[in-house]
Amino acid sequence: MVVAMVTEGIISGSVVFSLDASQKYNTPEKKKGYVTGMVGNHLRKDKRLNGGEKYEIKKPGSRAGSGDATLKALKALQTTVDADSESWHQIEAAIYERTTELSKKKEVTINVEALPEEFRHLVK
Repeated sequence: MVVAMVTEGIISGSVVFSLDASQKYNTPEKKKGYVTGMVGNHLRKDKRLNGGEKYEIKKPGSRAGSGDATLKALKALQTTVDADSESWHQIEAAIYERTTELSKKKEVTINVEALPEEFRHLVK
């Protein structure tokens, strides 16, 4: 009910929606998808609604690679083969390997000289 009301408000203009967001979410279906996520985030993260507890992600890193073309292609391919087949298991292993590769910390180069003195001891 909340999603429907907010979505209708955005469509009618009674709820403020930025110009950028209006262009990105340019159909009623896309607006509804945006509002669904917004409401869900609010319900999960608002301390007033969840006993004063800070929201903790249940599966950190589970979205790793969500924008990776290789991972998307592997997942699409996997839907075309029988789940009991050897091919399915090979694709599953490749998906796991790619996800692991993408979720690893990236190597970062830090210019220690550019850091304030009080933070330089944190560089390993």
